[in-house]
Amino acid sequence: LAEADPRMMSGYQRLKTNFDKAFTLIPAPFERVEIPFEGKKLQGFFYPARVAPGRKAPVVFNYGGADGLLMNGRADGSSGPYRARGMSFLDVDGPGQGGALRVDKIYASADTERYAKAVVDYLVSRPDVDAERIGIHGSSMGGYTAPRACTVEKRFKACAVWSGAFNLQKDIFDYLIKYYRMKS
Repeated sequence: LAEADPRMMSGYQRLKTNFDKAFTLIPAPFERVEIPFEGKKLQGFFYPARVAPGRKAPVVFNYGGADGLLMNGRADGSSGPYRARGMSFLDVDGPGQGGALRVDKIYASADTERYAKAVVDYLVSRPDVDAERIGIHGSSMGGYTAPRACTVEKRFKACAVWSGAFNLQKDIFDYLIKYYRMKS
């Protein structure tokens, strides 16, 4: 694979710097976490449930899309509805996304269950997570990868998706070929 365009890396670094600076001005609604994955660490944000101290809470893992980015401005937007209902929320720059791709060169693979297993292993290690109530939310390309992960990772008890691709070849690849032909 080709190295990232230096302009893209510059833009990513500016985004990260500004994002980190913002949370020196206000308290972050999340805890920064690291998920061990195949000898590397994936960066994530864990948004704890609004429950009584010492209680375990269900958790929803957000399996983002192909262009997912941990710092894309969701700071509390995606987690809010879950947390209002007493659930924790985990967002991660997974393989092929955000810093995992751009900085750590962790590329996406078709067997999404490997990544999902690492996330669940991390979640069940937390004393504030109810290991019997772990769900997954797939958005965009995650609408395809989250259900696939659930076919192998049986510790997920619920799966919700939106905008999953029904047929990747027709939905994405055929579209891009037509798009680039029109541009040339």
